Formats: sequence, C-alpha cells, structure tokens
Amino acid sequence: MPLTHFVRHERVIRPPFAQLAAIDERDRLLAETITRTDLLLASVRDAVMVTDLDGIVTYWNRAATCVFGWTAEEMLGEPITKRFPEEVRPAIVGLMRAILDGADHVGEFEDYHKDGSRIWIDARVFPIVDATGWPIGLMGTSHNITKRKRAEDERDRAIGHLRLQIDRMPLAYLLMDSEFRITEWNSAAERMFGYTREQMLGTGPPFEKIMPASAWPQGREILKRIRAGDMTAHSINENLTSDGRTITCEWNNTPLTDAEGAFAGLISLAQDVTNRRRAEEAVRTSEERFRQIAESITEVFWLTTLDKREIVYLSPAYEIVWGRKAEDVYASPGSWAEAIHPDDRDRVSHAALTKQATGEYDEEYRILRPDGTVRWIRDRAFPVHNAEEQVVRVAGVAEDITERRQLETQLYQAQKMEAVGQLAGGVAHDFNNHLSVIIGYSDLLLDDLREDAPSRELILEIKKAGERSASLTRQLLAFSRKQVLTPRILDVNDVVRDTEKMLRRLIGEDIELETMLHPFHVSVKADPGQLEHVLMNLAVNARDAMPLGGKLRIETNLMVVTRGHAVNHPSIKPGAYVTVAISDSGTGMTEEVKSHLFEPFFTTKAVGKGTGLGLAVVHGFIKQSGGHVDVQSEPGVGTSFTIYLPSVDGRAAAGLEAAAAVPALAGRNQTILLVEDEASVRALTKRILHKHGYTTLAASSGDEAVRMAERHGSPIDLLVTDVVMPGEGGRALAERLLAIYPRMKVLYVSGYTDDAVMRHGLLHNEVNFLQKPFSAMALAEKVRDVLAT
Repeated sequence: MPLTHFVRHERVIRPPFAQLAAIDERDRLLAETITRTDLLLASVRDAVMVTDLDGIVTYWNRAATCVFGWTAEEMLGEPITKRFPEEVRPAIVGLMRAILDGADHVGEFEDYHKDGSRIWIDARVFPIVDATGWPIGLMGTSHNITKRKRAEDERDRAIGHLRLQIDRMPLAYLLMDSEFRITEWNSAAERMFGYTREQMLGTGPPFEKIMPASAWPQGREILKRIRAGDMTAHSINENLTSDGRTITCEWNNTPLTDAEGAFAGLISLAQDVTNRRRAEEAVRTSEERFRQIAESITEVFWLTTLDKREIVYLSPAYEIVWGRKAEDVYASPGSWAEAIHPDDRDRVSHAALTKQATGEYDEEYRILRPDGTVRWIRDRAFPVHNAEEQVVRVAGVAEDITERRQLETQLYQAQKMEAVGQLAGGVAHDFNNHLSVIIGYSDLLLDDLREDAPSRELILEIKKAGERSASLTRQLLAFSRKQVLTPRILDVNDVVRDTEKMLRRLIGEDIELETMLHPFHVSVKADPGQLEHVLMNLAVNARDAMPLGGKLRIETNLMVVTRGHAVNHPSIKPGAYVTVAISDSGTGMTEEVKSHLFEPFFTTKAVGKGTGLGLAVVHGFIKQSGGHVDVQSEPGVGTSFTIYLPSVDGRAAAGLEAAAAVPALAGRNQTILLVEDEASVRALTKRILHKHGYTTLAASSGDEAVRMAERHGSPIDLLVTDVVMPGEGGRALAERLLAIYPRMKVLYVSGYTDDAVMRHGLLHNEVNFLQKPFSAMALAEKVRDVLAT
C-alpha cells in the first residue's frame, strides 16, 4: 500500500504532502515512485509499520503479519496501540511521543503476538518527516528473534549447569583465552595450588605462581606447540603451590578453535600425581636391573602403566617382529592396539583392560605389519606390585608364533582333507563299477531296441541318471585329488577367451564381465576341460553372491613366487606361476565361512541350490595340478579367488593337430585279455567287446589272467585291465604279460588310481587309459584307437 493512502476503509485520509487535484507530470512520476516503494516494502522480510502523528496505522506489510499475527485489514486505519494489551497502551503512547521528540528506539525488545504469546524482536522506530523536515508520522521495522533468544537462554542455562559441574569436579580446571590468560579457575584448582579464583583470573605466561622458573623454557615450548596444533594433549609437569611445595601434576590439554579454525584458547585439567610418581620411580629403579636381560631375548618384552597411557619399556625385538619403530609407540602408546588386526582388536583391547592386572592375560592375535604382512602373536602379561601390594605396572612377553600357527593349520587341514579324500576316493571307486554296469547295459539295451520301442525312453532315463551320478563321482575324485587328468600344454588366455561367451550367458545381463588378459602367452600344463570347469564354477559362485547385479573380473598374469611370498602361502613353492584371479563385487564372506570353504558338501546356499562340492572340486583340481588357491574376501566388499598354476615354456598345443579319420568300430578278430575283479563289470565289458567282433578272454585276477593266456596258446593283441585290484594291480600284471607278449597293447581301466608311476605315464601320454564309468561306445572307441597305434 502507498504510504499516502488507506486501503479498504470507509474513510480516506489524504496525506499532507499530496493533492489529488490536477495530476501533472511530476505527480505522475511521484505516484510511480510511491508504487515502486510500496512493492519493495511489501516484499521485504522485515516487518514494516507506518502510523500518522495520531498513531493511526497507515501501512502494514506482509512481514508484519507474520511477526505479530495481525493482518493489514485488522490494523489499517486503527490505532497502533490496538495490538498491545490494554495495560501497556499508555506506555506505548508515551514511547511514540518520545520518539517524535527525538528519542532513539533501537534494539532487542520483548513484544506481543496476537495470540497472547510473548515474542522477541529486533526493532527500530523513527519519525517520518516531510520535505521541510517536519514530522508527519512514525515508521517501525523489526524482525522476529524469538528462536535466537530462546537458544541463547538455553545456552546460558547449559553454561550455568556446566559451570556448576566444573566447580564440583575433582580435577583442577583451567580455562585460558587465545593469549593463555586464565579466565576460569575451579574449586579443585584452589585446593590443589592454594590460590583463589580471584587471585588467578587474568594470570598469564610465565605463570610464576604455579610454575618454577626453571620449567618455564619447556613450558613456553609446550604452549607454542599447542598453539601450532602439534602438541599431544597429555603431559606431566612439576608445579608450585602457594605454601612453597613442589608437586607433580598430570595435565590433559584440549586446544579450542573458533569458527575459522584459528586457535581460540585452551582447556587444561590437572591432577596431583606426586605420590603416584614416587611409587613409579621406585618401580623404575627395579626395572633397570632386568632391562639387559629383556634386551637380549628374541621375544618382545614390554612394560606399561596400568592405564596403558604410557609405554615404560619396549625391548628391541619389537622392531623385528612388528616391523615398526619403538620410538613411535613410546610417543603414541595407542599405536600398539592400532597394529592389531581389526578382527582381533576389540577382543584383545578388552582383555588387556580386564585381565592384565590380574595375571590372567594370555592372548593369541594377529598384527598387521607396515609392509602388509600378517603375523600371529602370543601375548602374556603379569602385574607388577609395589611395596604396598598395589598393581603399579603391567609387564608382558609377546612372541611371534606365525610359523607354528601356519604349521598347525596346514597339518589340521591336511589331515582333515586326507581323511575325507580317502573316504571319497573309496566310495567313488566302488560306485564307478556299479555305474559302469548301469550305463553299459543301458547302451546294450538301446542298441537292440527300435527307435519307436515303448521302453526306449525308460532306458534312456536310466542311462541319464547313471551319467549324472558319474558326474558326482568325478567331483568326489577331483576333491580327493584322485581323478585321472589328461593334461597338456595350453595357453590360459585361450581358455579364458573360449569360456568367456559361455560365462556371459551363464551369469546374466545384470552382471558386467570384464577380462584383463596378460599381453603374452601364459602357458601351463593342465587338463583344459577341468580348467574350464573351474572358471565356470567360480563364475557361478560369483553370480550367486551378486543377486542385485555387479561386476565380475577375470585377470591373468605371470608371477614369480619368492621365499618371502612362500611365507604368506606356506603350501606354495617358490617359482614361476600363471595366476588367474576371479573377483566379484558381491556379498563377500566371513572368516568362519572361509575356514570351511573347500570342504566337501559345505554350502551357504539354500537346500536344493547347491551340492557343496563346487569349491572342493576346484581345490582338488588345482592341488592335483601342482598349484594353489588363495581367497581374499570381506563381507559387503566382495571376493577374489586367485589360482596359481606352475608356468611352463611353450605355446598351447590345443587345436594344432588335425583330427584323424575315424575308423570303423568293429574289431578284426583280435584277441583281448580282459582282467576285472568286479564280476558285473567283467561280464558287461566282455559282452561289449564280443559284440564288436573281438575274441575276449575274461579273468578276475592277475594270476588267473596269466594262466588263461598260457592256455590260449596264441598271441594276445590287447590287455584290458583294471588298475586297482586285490592282490596284484593292473600295472604289475601288464609288466608280467609284456615279458611274454612284447607286441601286446595295454589299456588300463579305473575310476581312479593311486599309482604314482601310472599317473606319471598318463601325464606324458605313455599309457592308454579309460575312465570309469564308461559307455559301450566309449569302450569300443578306446579299444579301436589303442589297437590302431
């Protein structure tokens, strides 16, 4: 509203400085100016109110309504006193007259809201004058500061409560300003030093009353460092009292800063520790007597105060075991705990505070050295008493038990895996014989049935079940490291490339697959099919750990493992290795899960979602191939499996040889001597061989086979023998018969083999081998191939 008009009222008061007669150009410009002024005042955040000389409101902006609750419609044309309670209206009239007479009215005042509540405002009221300087009214501006005033009142109450607590605390309390002048001095300080608050307020450096002159140079340096921000909060100083005594005080200093971070003062808490220091000195004297012994042992000998705030002594062995400087621990005793592995830190810190003073402290924990290595520590502590049988120190011995722990872990894991492996291998051996019968006879039945035979589908299902069971036994053998591998030199990069497309389909579109392959050939000697199986198994596990999507990375590299590395991986020998790292951004694993990771049938998946054999198979294959598996995982961060396989020279030979023409499966009347101790497998194998045109002699043992060959009288073209049999094994039998029939070919058959020579021959393609369980077609093809060589 213009200052010169009332709006929405029956009467109109015309201002003394405007005439509404003929409007010339000057009046038009003046009206535009007034309109702009009105718009400006209406939009400001401060309340603006205008009255005439009689106190009648002529202007009331929106902000005034927000501050006081009265609307413009309620106030325009009404006395300003309307918004005040009746009892204060005379005072308001007097105040307005005083302002017109030249009195100032600027500041913070308690005022009234329309709803009856009290508010605080920051206000200024001043006269409005015309061109001649004559007063024509009053203008007031204000803004609501109620929240700020209430906050200040709350602050003042809190400060008052804090002052009361400070005055009651048992520690001497000193508050200093930025020039280190004392501004607060509590009752405990009066009792400790003997000076009253009034005597000490305003006292500043060099604090002659409470500090000896000889100590001031050191005190000046301390204050300088505190101001610079590089002084520790804790110190112990010699101080003076009003009666001339010298006492030892323990100080805890807290620098204060302003909003810009500049030094603004200092809070100091002091405690008289004179008696305690004397007792400590006596203990320190006795400690010197065995210091030399402590420095000569390889274990870490340490001595601390009971509250762990001070390292009294630390033997030189600390720097060797911890890989850190002893002087750093002296300067910052808390760094001892900081070096403890995060997973062990809370347990050890709690035990240190609760058990060391009682002599019950005996803890094993891990530490992290600056170079990233982890060491195992056994730490024991014993209380040190003074003459009054009070515990004044804690002494301890810490020894490095890393190698012992590693050996214990290896021994336990080896024994556990060996026991389960023996069981798995034995079960798989017998099971493979039964599966050979199931699969083989299924093949024979299928060969004799028409394609439209009603029972054909049933027999196919039997065969499929047998093949699925055979897959399970292969996994058991892989875990127990008794599977028969057919390794060859291959480039790991090629295996990753060949598997990549299949992996992308396997993990789904919501997981990003990234491969980072070494720029050169990274060759190993391994079974390519099993290596592909390992990649797929780890990729599936990674996918299951990222139900909401994520990132899977496969990276190949070359690494030379030195003796230093071998300490971190005791089971891996120094040498050149090809590494394959499979990393995901999934849910990660706890240490408890990691400790069971490679055990067979251990799984964290729901029932029916996994057999728990996948990682056991991975572990078995890698170990059987002379390698090592390392796992790094953290809950919520992800998991990384790193496979180490011994590096070999030469490029992968996969795909370099052209496939030979497949000859017919039918035999040419050759004589085959079959040796199998399992009657059902022997009968099946003989039936299959006979069906394909071979003359077959079947024996259940080595001795029977030799007698049968002698009675036969004619040369034996092929010996098909089980490797593992009661009494004489297949390899020994083959050596006996080859002495008689040097041109005889040999085909070994088994579900697994423990024979080291046999395995060596397989590695170098020196022997022919058929894995149980086998199909009729697989047996016929293998016999054909061996006879053709």
